[in-house]
Parts: sequence; structure tokens; C-alpha cells
Amino acid sequence: ECKIQDETLSAIAWTVRDWAREENFTPYNEKYDRGFLKYLVLRKSHFSGEILIGLVTATPKEIPKKKLELLIEKIQITLTNMSEKGKSILAGVIQNINKEKTTMVIGEHERLLWGKKYIKEEFGGSKFRVGLSTFVQVNPYQTPRLYGEILKHIPEGANVIDAYCGVGTISLFLSKKANHVLAIESNTSTIEFANIALKENKIRNVKFLVGDSARILSQVEG
Repeated sequence: ECKIQDETLSAIAWTVRDWAREENFTPYNEKYDRGFLKYLVLRKSHFSGEILIGLVTATPKEIPKKKLELLIEKIQITLTNMSEKGKSILAGVIQNINKEKTTMVIGEHERLLWGKKYIKEEFGGSKFRVGLSTFVQVNPYQTPRLYGEILKHIPEGANVIDAYCGVGTISLFLSKKANHVLAIESNTSTIEFANIALKENKIRNVKFLVGDSARILSQVEG
């Protein structure tokens, strides 16, 4: 377990581990490039209590419906037993396919197995949708302080470039002080959520671009 991680996520991890053993899902062996289950990715919203579960597999083989239903049932029981630890809601279960022999955890392809593909989160007064591969700061208590330090160095009415912006949490935070924010991110699904955040938070002075930050920055400078 991880002592600074939400206890509910640890309990879910153990539940998924036991389920995988019972259902004979073979763990992935990196040395021999064999096996099915590679990683378990868990995300929980500090704002809504929603939890997203990502089962990262080495092949696109589908998880049988009955086995999936059993997993969801077990997780719901776990959440009920952990209810005294705070609000926790299972929002979605995703199968992420990572066929590459790589140290990267998340693959390019996803399959929604149950629920929805995102959780709702809030940073600096702005609401966001966070998916399995969306980059966000994982410490909800220190994030506002971190962003506040950035804000101190932004002159009032400045034009700002947020390279490698993720879902745009910093971009939207800085939009309150900046004249205009140009935000760049290569992950298309993340940019999809970022543009939804613009509309939901009614922010008009931020523009998101999809692409490689280094290449786009060289064009902007030129």
C-alpha cells in the first residue's frame, strides 16, 4: 500500500488483484512479453469522489461480460465497506490496450467497459473532466499552492503560452490574470476534455492547440 494514497484506492487495488487471481487472468511478464493484465490504473476525484478504473492489458482480448459484472459487484461491496473513509463513487471501468513492449503504462487505445470514461474534478474554481490518460497534479492539497506560485510570476494582462498543458488546469487558472493563454498538448483525448472545460467554465481567453509543443513553439516564435 501507499500511505499517502487514498485508502479506498488501495482497497480497490486489492479487490481487483483477488478478482484477477480467481478468474485466472495471467499477469504480464515483461521479460518474456507474455500475459494479459499489465497494470491497474486508479484515479479518484478529490472534488466529486468519483473513481475511474483502468485495466491495462497486453492484448485487445475482451473481458467476458460475466467476469466484468463480478468485478463491478466486488468493487461496489468494497466501496460500501469503505464508506466511513469518505465519499467514493465508481464512475467507470476502462480497458486500455497497451501491446507495446515499453515502460509506458498507458496505451493509445481504450475500450469503455462500464459507466463513463471520465471523472469530474475541480482545480482553482474551474471544473474539468479527467480521463484515464489525462495528466493532472495528483496532490489536491498542494496543487492550489503550486498554481498560486505560478500566478505570482504572471504580469497582469500578459500573453501566456502553456506548453504541455494537459487538460488545461494551469491554463484556466492563469486566464483570470492573463490577457490570453495559448495552450499546447499532443494528447487528442485530453484536448477534447480541455475544450469542454472552456465551455463549461465559460472562459473565452484560452485557446487549445493539438500538436507537439516544441514544433508549435518554434512556429509561434517565428
